[in-house]
Amino acid sequence: MVFLHLIINEVTEFVIENDIPAMSQAYGITPYSQSSGIIRYSQESGIIRYSQTSGITDYSQIFSIILYSQAYGITPYRQSSGIIRYSQESGIIRYIQTSGITDYSQIFSIILYSQAYGITTYSQSSGIIRYSQNLV
Repeated sequence: MVFLHLIINEVTEFVIENDIPAMSQAYGITPYSQSSGIIRYSQESGIIRYSQTSGITDYSQIFSIILYSQAYGITPYRQSSGIIRYSQESGIIRYIQTSGITDYSQIFSIILYSQAYGITTYSQSSGIIRYSQNLV
């Protein structure tokens, strides 16, 4: 039983390791590198930048975030040590949250609301939510 368990674990790890680069190619993200639990994604066009310094267990969340980011034109995206930042080069949306996020859909709901109401800067820090509009 122990031997069978080891084989299953090895196969699972192999599938995960080889599936991620394939998904990266499918979504046009390059290059992909993983070393000692560090995962980095970047797109040469500068549209998407993703980095996380801690281990990831659910890889599908990464690609969901990347697809949302592409769909909403947000660049770059970065997560490091529980800090998540979103920004849009046009200056329309800026999102900062210093605590960890479990439901990523909330981020994009906030971004859509921000766009709809003409809010250019959104930030959340330590439970404080701030909205501001940059008037020209």
